[in-house]
Amino acid sequence: MDSEQAGQSHSVSQDLRQLLSFLKPFKAQMVVVLLIIGTINVLAAASMWLVGKGVNKFIDKSASGADAARIVVLIAGLYVLVGIARAVVIRIREPAAMRLAMDLLRSLRITLYDKVQMLSFTYLDRLTSGQIIERATGDLNTIRSFLTATCFQAFDAIVMAAVAIGFMLSMSWQLTLAVLLPYPLICWVYSKSASQLRQLRRLVRDEVDVMTTRLTETIAGVRVVRSFGRHEQEKSRYLAVVNEIFRRVVPVVKIRSFQLVGVYSMARVWISVLLVMGGYLVIGRQMEVGYLFPFISYMMWLLWRAQMLMEVGESAQDARAALERVMALLEARPDVEDLPDAADLPPGHGQIVFENVSFAYREPPHPDADVVERMDLSLPKKGPDAVDGVSLSLRPGERVALVGPTGAGKSTIVSLLPRFYDPTQGRVLIDGQDVRHTRLASLRRDIAIVFQETFLFRGTVAENIALGRPDANREDLIKAAQQAAADEFIRDLPRGYDSEIGERGVSLSGGQRQRLAIARAILKQPRILILDDAMAAVDAKTEHRIRRQLNKLMAHRTTLIIAHRLATVRAADRVVVLRDGRVDDVGTHVELAGRNEFYRTLCQSQLEEDAAAPEASGEGTP
Repeated sequence: MDSEQAGQSHSVSQDLRQLLSFLKPFKAQMVVVLLIIGTINVLAAASMWLVGKGVNKFIDKSASGADAARIVVLIAGLYVLVGIARAVVIRIREPAAMRLAMDLLRSLRITLYDKVQMLSFTYLDRLTSGQIIERATGDLNTIRSFLTATCFQAFDAIVMAAVAIGFMLSMSWQLTLAVLLPYPLICWVYSKSASQLRQLRRLVRDEVDVMTTRLTETIAGVRVVRSFGRHEQEKSRYLAVVNEIFRRVVPVVKIRSFQLVGVYSMARVWISVLLVMGGYLVIGRQMEVGYLFPFISYMMWLLWRAQMLMEVGESAQDARAALERVMALLEARPDVEDLPDAADLPPGHGQIVFENVSFAYREPPHPDADVVERMDLSLPKKGPDAVDGVSLSLRPGERVALVGPTGAGKSTIVSLLPRFYDPTQGRVLIDGQDVRHTRLASLRRDIAIVFQETFLFRGTVAENIALGRPDANREDLIKAAQQAAADEFIRDLPRGYDSEIGERGVSLSGGQRQRLAIARAILKQPRILILDDAMAAVDAKTEHRIRRQLNKLMAHRTTLIIAHRLATVRAADRVVVLRDGRVDDVGTHVELAGRNEFYRTLCQSQLEEDAAAPEASGEGTP
């Protein structure tokens, strides 16, 4: 069963272990980058220590002028060499860190993409496109940034602090202890607001999901928006979400400002105190005056590193919020997956049996629910049965039409064959084998579906037709297009089969897109063919041409047809009448028209729709 632990709270250590686990494949690269960062910090600290040493030698009255000058020149030379070495190491670090970041992001994206493709429809039906897009982009980038740039910052801060403290102790242990006194207080100021920040940042990300969904819907439906004059209304809806994001960001900024003001105020006061203490130590000959300059630099470095660690902590809250949302996808278990004993579909000719099958969809979250509630994807209670106790047997090579009013369960029944969903009761068998005990790849390889709502991918005509058989040669591809009555319009395109069709086939008409969908189903040469109102977007003349070709194709394979047009229904070997998710009657068109009043009513309604269609479009019946 799919589930999301959106509301589950994890400890910091659990989240940190989970985040660091993403770096396991890149341990070698990570070690190299961390060694480089450590080397840079040691060289930087050493250069400042050399400055102090040089000043001490310069003012050392016990040494002769010539000796002091030689020592100062030597120290200056060492300072230059250390600076050059540091620059070289920094130059090595940048490409190494960038390569690690890109490799990590690529790995995360592929992992999440694979997971989304494997999630069951019960789960995906409850996700908006914005939620998926934001997790695959914004959330993954946040995790990548934390694991590379932010973790590097943390390591840099810790190493520099350790090195600086080591040099400071060698110069004055008293002043070093004084420097470290305020840091527990700084940590306390930060920790007081850390958990609140994480919660607030999660709410911001949830609203970004909604914004992304709004934007995606508006772009995808731009023709509808413009045709209905909805530009201002859609803009207002989008602006409302943007304003909500702003409203949720304000508390984050206030807390962050409080942290910075508190830390900087304490730091500046303490620096003044340390300068006074350092002066007394120099006067009391407990510290060499030359070391006061690097000591102040080390203090500033520690302050800077403390600020960096605060930013790391802030980024960690961001990363934990992003991690919760990404892990909700990665940890979700599909309710449709290969069972341990799953086997390939056995050889056969496409016999289909539904044995007392029932199925109920899960209820979606209420659209007015709070954002956090909408993001909780744990499965809710199921709704009413969409299919209730259906028993049906299809002979190999038989053409069976499913008819019934909207909501009768036609699309649900055909969705159970390729295991888009599993029945809540009963079982579905193909050639004697329960589909739940069949490997999904094998099952779906032998089923082709032409959906009512055609979806084409950005690419060429040929690429879309060959979707189910990428290795098909051009001759077979053209033959499939001819059988789908698509070859003629394809050849009229600027580059024929190599023409780009745009996102979702936007450059084609609805009928042309539908014919390409039929062509790719024909090319797949499946054992079972499902036509989900596949002729809805084509005119009667084109439908007749396609049906003539499909009759040849359907003669050798079992076909389930969801149909509204009478011509399609009449051509079926049998007709199954569905009503409220149940089988009302089964027979030929002639038999049902003679004995079933409900079926006659459906036929009469369709005749009236067919008669009204030419009048509405201004065209006559071909």
